[in-house]
Amino acid sequence: MTRLLSAALVLLALMVPAFAQAQDPTALVKSFYSEGYSESDMPLSERLRKVFKAAEEASVKAEAPVSGLDFSWTLNGQDFDEGVYQTVKLKVLSSTADKATVQALFKNFEPQEIHYVLIKEKGAWVVDDIISKTGDGWKLSELLAEGAKGN
Repeated sequence: MTRLLSAALVLLALMVPAFAQAQDPTALVKSFYSEGYSESDMPLSERLRKVFKAAEEASVKAEAPVSGLDFSWTLNGQDFDEGVYQTVKLKVLSSTADKATVQALFKNFEPQEIHYVLIKEKGAWVVDDIISKTGDGWKLSELLAEGAKGN
């Protein structure tokens, strides 16, 4: 019985972070700014996943990165400044039961502002778009749509 209880407690402990991310959009965005995080692990909405896949296919065909696939979305660049993860500050700009916008402010060589538009799909928060407010700015869905055209 003790082994069964121990196994149940371990399983519960493993489920807590996933549950927290499913319930808290800020926790999800915070996970994007941990060392070793890979953008390939980012949970994308069905809409964004489709345009991302189309851009990936165009990139393979072109044998080169296309728009939207040639930089880190979370850091707004190809390179990153040492210590960038310690500068991240998150703020919920808007939130309803099924949509939220989370602002990430940080310094990656220069000050950056990224907005994550999150929606709930199948009970979990997923990224529906990413918008850079720095400089000329960009919107990930638009970059990927251009990339899907082979640009």
